[in-house]
Amino acid sequence: MCSPRGALLALVGVLGCGGRGSMVAAKAKDSAQPSEARRVTVEVLNPGKQVGVARTATVRLRGQGLDVVYFGSLADTVLAKRERNLIYVRRGDTTGVGLVLAAIGDAEIVDRADRTRLVDLSVVLGRHPMSRADSH
Repeated sequence: MCSPRGALLALVGVLGCGGRGSMVAAKAKDSAQPSEARRVTVEVLNPGKQVGVARTATVRLRGQGLDVVYFGSLADTVLAKRERNLIYVRRGDTTGVGLVLAAIGDAEIVDRADRTRLVDLSVVLGRHPMSRADSH
């Protein structure tokens, strides 16, 4: 029969001889693996009067794996007259622009840095927001 002290010493021996060493090796191996794709945050803005298009665009963008953190209306009469969608690149990184284009179709891409927006991309919907992407 093994005493409690003997069991404790056996446990310490196992941890010292490979239990912990293999855990450290596993962590080192995990850190050497490439990281997951960077999460791209997006806001969807609808300057027009079409009801529900921002929500529809949000569903499509999320289907592409983008993290839509806000969608809603935008009170801007000039942008409301635009035919084409507009993608503002807010943090200088165009990661995700291709996924936006795949979800909503044609868009003009503009570098408009604004770190106060707390998103990577702002999608401003045009008058015909998903005309080319309707076949999805």
